[in-house]
Amino acid sequence: MLLKPSYRVQVGSEVFEVSSSCIVSIRVSRSMETPAGGCEILFNLNSKSSRIREGDEILIQLGYEEDLKNVFNGFVDDLESDVARVRVLGLDSVSKLLNTRVNQVYEGQMAGQIVSDLAGKASVVAENAADGIRFPQYTVDDSKNIYEHMWDLANKCGFDLYMNAENKLVFKSYEGKEPHILEYGKNIIYIEAYKYEPKLTQVLVRGESPASFKGADKAHWLTKRLVEGSAGSGSKLLIVDPTARDKNAAHKIAEAKLNSLTKTISGIAKIVGNPDIDLGDTVEIRGFKQAYMNGEYQVRGVEHVLNRKEGFITILGFRR
Repeated sequence: MLLKPSYRVQVGSEVFEVSSSCIVSIRVSRSMETPAGGCEILFNLNSKSSRIREGDEILIQLGYEEDLKNVFNGFVDDLESDVARVRVLGLDSVSKLLNTRVNQVYEGQMAGQIVSDLAGKASVVAENAADGIRFPQYTVDDSKNIYEHMWDLANKCGFDLYMNAENKLVFKSYEGKEPHILEYGKNIIYIEAYKYEPKLTQVLVRGESPASFKGADKAHWLTKRLVEGSAGSGSKLLIVDPTARDKNAAHKIAEAKLNSLTKTISGIAKIVGNPDIDLGDTVEIRGFKQAYMNGEYQVRGVEHVLNRKEGFITILGFRR
């Protein structure tokens, strides 16, 4: 049975559905590899689309028939109009993190607590901020924006950092879920996968000064003993990280970096439109003769496209 692609788009107080034939095309793009998620909606110019203004909230739902799922939540960042069309460009709330800088010192806080507090300073909701590493002291300054500081913390902890489809911040490690099945000859239109062997297989993290033998809350900067943590074996990558002030933190940062280095297969797949797949989900690829391509992957990027030329397609970035 063939299902007809459908949508519901709300911009401000205006609602646009398939029956109105006002929307020409929709494109939604969200990724863990780039900061802000965005959307592009092309409208026919009429009385409803002409009332759209910068700053209006955007909610995009895609799917088939009456079964619609949220795929983007944000706000209008820019408008372009001509005699027949209105092009709306939207962003999610990562843009607020990119535009906010603060100076703050955190004492004895978990990484997740720091991220939640920073999100609040930019009026962004943190829906899921896992604990991560505890830092005796962590300094945030205005040499970087809030997003960059969060990105640093995510890398230290081995966490993902992204906005979900509800426009809420997620800061946590990847956990495999019930996979969405992608199968050659069924719902995969096109796929590319890349495999590489890591040249560095050991990570050594060297901190500013030790605390592991005194306790993380002691005045550890007065000692001359060296803090080090390591993970793996073989060819070594040395990282100097002043925030690693005890052996436990240095070890966790080393493990997180090594885990990142050993993600050896990644790629992109164009599939039949699927609004159920979101960032952080698991997909299982099946049916390829190249055995290394088959298996489970984490979804790192999601792009939905709906127009008359291509119909409804989803483009996924994945990694294992």
